[in-house]
Amino acid sequence: LTAWCTACEVPMGMTNEEVRALPNGQEAFVLHADNDIQTYRDAISYLAAAMGCWAQVDRTGRLILKTFSHDPVDTIQPNERFQGITLEDFQTRYTAVHVTKGTDVYRVHEIQDNGLDMDLGANPFMQYGDPTRRLQNILDALQSIYYTPFTCDMIGDPAYDLGDVILFERGLADGSPSCIQRFTYIYNGTYQCAGVGDKPTTMSKEEKELAA
Repeated sequence: LTAWCTACEVPMGMTNEEVRALPNGQEAFVLHADNDIQTYRDAISYLAAAMGCWAQVDRTGRLILKTFSHDPVDTIQPNERFQGITLEDFQTRYTAVHVTKGTDVYRVHEIQDNGLDMDLGANPFMQYGDPTRRLQNILDALQSIYYTPFTCDMIGDPAYDLGDVILFERGLADGSPSCIQRFTYIYNGTYQCAGVGDKPTTMSKEEKELAA
């Protein structure tokens, strides 16, 4: 990551200790010479996914990897929402993670496998050796995550950032956690934000495999 940041002239925003604390931060990744990576952006995205994270440039212009959190940063009351709120009637949660290697699919799942399956695709950093342990580390990190998808126009606050968990209370909201995954901040105007997600399936692992 440091080498890629240097090549792109973007400061690295994490210490070795912070990287090692990530779900796969202590794993040794190997990259085959024959891979689909064409840009530094591709490389960083693939590596972030293999570590159970996503990459972003923070407010100070530094590259960081962020994990999904379950700790709320704020609670939004009805008088802070200009045009109400749209909340889904389900919570997004993951109970399985898989990666594709050639024609093989490696997958780890919980006993109660009735949530979403995170698809890492043919990640170049997961093509060497057996990725089961790394997939399990990612799944373990996702076990406390359950977000309610939403859209909302509310009072603008530049303190909010991507990945922040917020709670909506009263009205249609029941205080369930939601995650900001996109936003448009208008200076002296509204803060339009949204969290996306899919509805978990009620199918069992065997039913999912038959459907696939």
